[in-house]
Amino acid sequence: MVTVRGEIVDSYCYAGRGIHGPSHTACALRCAKKGIALVLVEEGTRRLYVLMPPKDDSVMPANVIAAAGTTRSVTGRMFVNSGSRFLMVDAIK
Repeated sequence: MVTVRGEIVDSYCYAGRGIHGPSHTACALRCAKKGIALVLVEEGTRRLYVLMPPKDDSVMPANVIAAAGTTRSVTGRMFVNSGSRFLMVDAIK
């Protein structure tokens, strides 16, 4: 298990246009509710972690979706595949 702190952003706006921050919270929430993947941008390193639900064949927990556009600490299992980092969310604070 690892804990990573950073901003939770929607992948579409962040990757495609670099949009994030407090002024983007409402958009990030709308995107997350529609199923756009959420990404955690780690404080300091700016490393990206694609957030995943805690188990296969499940939706992202509502408390993770509600955190879109905010800075949080996420605890879970981390996987690296072909240079991409993934974090299965077990807890969020």
